[in-house]
Amino acid sequence: MITCRQMVDLLSDYVDGSLEPTVARQLGAHLRGCTECTAFLRTFKDTLALTKEAGFSNDGASRPT
Repeated sequence: MITCRQMVDLLSDYVDGSLEPTVARQLGAHLRGCTECTAFLRTFKDTLALTKEAGFSNDGASRPT
């Protein structure tokens, strides 16, 4: 069973779809039962979308305009 702390450590790979299928399923099961982690995931995804919209790349560097 995945803990909340492990979820935080795995979150980026989960969002990118690069987790092993077994780990991804375990993390999905954790998210279905943990409202706090589900809220954290939503915030994480929103933050990624906002940084992309603001013109930042995945490595944090701004794109030339």
